[in-house]
Amino acid sequence: MIKNIFRISTGLASIAVILLSSCDSSRHKGFEETEAGLFYQFHRQDESAKAPQLKDILYTHLTISLLGKGEGVKNSVLYDSKIRPNFPGGIKLIPLSEPEFKGDFMEGLKMMHIGDSASFVVSADSFFLITNKLDKLPEGGLQIIGGGFYPKISSDSSPNQKLNDDDEIAGIYSGIDNVGMESSIILSKDGSLIIKSSVGDGKPDYGTWTGTADNLSLFHKDIMGKNELIGNAKIDPSINSGDEILITVGLVDIQSEQETMKRIEALRSQSNTEEKAMMDQMQAEEPAATLEYLKRKNIIAKPTASGLYFIETAKGNGAKAKLGQKVTMQYTGYLLNGKKFDSSFDNGKPFTFTLGKAEVIAGWDEGVAMMNVGSSATFVIPSSLAYGSNGQGPIPPFSPLVFEVQLMKAE
Repeated sequence: MIKNIFRISTGLASIAVILLSSCDSSRHKGFEETEAGLFYQFHRQDESAKAPQLKDILYTHLTISLLGKGEGVKNSVLYDSKIRPNFPGGIKLIPLSEPEFKGDFMEGLKMMHIGDSASFVVSADSFFLITNKLDKLPEGGLQIIGGGFYPKISSDSSPNQKLNDDDEIAGIYSGIDNVGMESSIILSKDGSLIIKSSVGDGKPDYGTWTGTADNLSLFHKDIMGKNELIGNAKIDPSINSGDEILITVGLVDIQSEQETMKRIEALRSQSNTEEKAMMDQMQAEEPAATLEYLKRKNIIAKPTASGLYFIETAKGNGAKAKLGQKVTMQYTGYLLNGKKFDSSFDNGKPFTFTLGKAEVIAGWDEGVAMMNVGSSATFVIPSSLAYGSNGQGPIPPFSPLVFEVQLMKAE
């Protein structure tokens, strides 16, 4: 839910001396309060261990929760570094900066030592609007664990969402999913889930969700009509003015900014090396995967010089398509594992493009030029004629593609 939770500040003056109050606060049972207004509680403390200095980078295990209001009301976890870290090991890196407001938990971090664990109660207004420089308080959202985050945009039906009249909407969320596609998710109170993706015309895909706001399981229907688990998720609540948040910190390590940048660069270099090795492996495995698919489907056609497999499945009586013509197609696209990634039938209308003008992937320009109007065919397209090493949305890098197509018009 929270992006760039703590900003890196440079050139700050020395931090002020922290003055502490020794009495428990009546507002927050078990917490003490500094004279600057920070409520704090140590769970584990070792004053003999290393303490941080201004501008140090703190390696922390961090959770941020919205404090529940009323007796026995459960806190809502907004952020957990074990789930969304910015450094390996479930670590959240925090640059230690000077407090920016009364009750800033930066004051509390200054009090900690390596191995310590402590909690701080902080004003939500100050934390989000001052520390994080947000224009307004967060309005909540749907967080898919290990996937995308979808900020809540509405509690009512949106004009461009096609819903049944009797649907009761729990919330509409819009954001970027875990394959980089912009889409919307609508949760209805009866347990139905609607995903509207930007792929093609974005026809809604209906599924279900089960569980509570703190522990959702999201499903959608796969190409066989079965419920397929998208992932576990949670609904983050809206933050209101006057709310308080509980920040719990376990201080794992302290390093300079320079040392931390070295570590990050080393990790980046390692990640690039591993990614290249993975990409090389995917590229090397592509030919064998294609041959295995052809064998499984009993396809005996020979490839063209470019590597395209063209299999005519129904003859057409019309003229052959010519370069420069506007051609209209119906199609469905699959990965070799049978997973559908796009279809004109799902989008609700045929697809039209100019043949030979590179408006589509090269495999389509070549394959459609071999067809007559009214004919149907299957294209097995190597990644070199599709999306290559980049991939596209749900299509991984070096993925051969299978298209079942019908040429309806050429004019």
